[in-house]
Amino acid sequence: MNKQILKLKLPAIDKLVLLYIIDNSLYVQFNERSSEMAKALGLTRNNILQALENLQIGGFITTTKDGLARFRSTKLTSKTKQLLND
Repeated sequence: MNKQILKLKLPAIDKLVLLYIIDNSLYVQFNERSSEMAKALGLTRNNILQALENLQIGGFITTTKDGLARFRSTKLTSKTKQLLND
């Protein structure tokens, strides 16, 4: 777990979702349905969607919705990658 991420002034759910994305993306694109992520983290789908929105607004991730496949294509931003390298 990255200590820099834990020190961020973000809600706990946002940190949890960000760490989950980091652990499962390996610096490449992360594709997982919000319902799958919610199940893995023991949260609701709405919690995940709100956290993803907050992380995108905060500049930690970028997301692109894919309506046909019903998932978000998520990438870590350079801001997040810098935190991981510190």
